Amino acid sequence: MEYFAFTTKSGYFDSFRKEQAVIRMHNTILEYLNNSFYNQSDVKSLIPEIERQLHDGTITSYKAALKLFDKYFKKQT
Repeated sequence: MEYFAFTTKSGYFDSFRKEQAVIRMHNTILEYLNNSFYNQSDVKSLIPEIERQLHDGTITSYKAALKLFDKYFKKQT
């Protein structure tokens, strides 16, 4: 109780809570984007082929990601 009283009086508690809210917002956005991206059927079906190309060394990881992003964003518009 003493710690809670001290942190509340000093303003640390409220400041920490506000920072937690910002972190939760960013985490929610990342989770939504991750789910949206990986659950899109066109992206999902392309991933095995892209992974095969990566294993074969016929595509760079950068180009692979761009191909997947292109597929994702074309479906979004």
